[in-house]
Amino acid sequence: PWRLEAWNSQIRRWDDRHDEISVLPYADALVAYEAAHGSIRSDGSHPELGALTVIAEQSLLPVVRSLLAPGARS
Repeated sequence: PWRLEAWNSQIRRWDDRHDEISVLPYADALVAYEAAHGSIRSDGSHPELGALTVIAEQSLLPVVRSLLAPGARS
């Protein structure tokens, strides 16, 4: 847990200091999906590819597309 927190802290520092960095709501999307469908981590850690693909398509891809849209970071 301490390594994960250290890594997440570093990501937050980069995000705070650099406008060109965006943090995607990955954890939120994963937790919401599992709340609706049950756990998708058969090994207790890593999400199953099929479910992760659905999460990416529904929750993350729209965010990425909006970030890449012309004028999105103007």
